[in-house]
Parts: sequence; C-alpha cells; structure tokens
Amino acid sequence: MLPKCHRLRRHRDFEQVHRRGRRHSTARLHLLILRDDGGASRIGITTSRKVGNAVRRNRWRRLIRESLREVLPKIAPGYKIVVVVRSQPQEAEVPAYLEVRAEVHSLLLTSGVLAEGSTGA
Repeated sequence: MLPKCHRLRRHRDFEQVHRRGRRHSTARLHLLILRDDGGASRIGITTSRKVGNAVRRNRWRRLIRESLREVLPKIAPGYKIVVVVRSQPQEAEVPAYLEVRAEVHSLLLTSGVLAEGSTGA
C-alpha cells in the first residue's frame, strides 16, 4: 500500500492528469504525468473492466502498487502520476511481478520522473 500522502484520490485530480498530462506508453501500460506545485508526488492506478474480471484488475493493481512502492523514494517530488492498465485479450495471462516492475521502471525513467542512476531493484 502506498502511504496516504502519495495517493491520488480525487476524481478531479485524475481528470486533470488525463486532460493535461504527458503520456508515455508500453504495450501493457500508459503513464500520465502532470507537474504539480504541492510537495510529494501523488500516484493513482486505473484499471478498466476491459482488463478483465475483478480478480485480474486487482492483481494488476497490486503488482503496480508494489513496483511503485519500491521506487517511491527515488521519484522526484511535485508530480501527479496516473498509471493506466491497457486492455488485453481475456486469454492473456497477468504478467509476472518482475515484468511489471521493469515496465513501470522504464516508464518512470523515460518520463523523467525517476533519477537516471536509480536501478529497478
């Protein structure tokens, strides 16, 4: 679980990031980032019903949340970040944790939110 001060919770914040944020994508994930004035970076995770049933959606959220928790101290302050799981075919398996962690880490690096010298581990 992410600390409360690092969670993006309000609908209006999610909408703002979706409308005005920069997008970075991989085959399975979108990362939307918006510069914010307020202190710590805040992160939200979105999974639509197109991803699958509740079990699949929650599995995705847990994997992403854990990979973000690992790199949270290395994320620069002052950002609103939304991670969106892209819809996949129903028969596709939820990837292993290490794959999700690598994708999240590469997205954070390409977006410039994560320090260059930081590793995925």
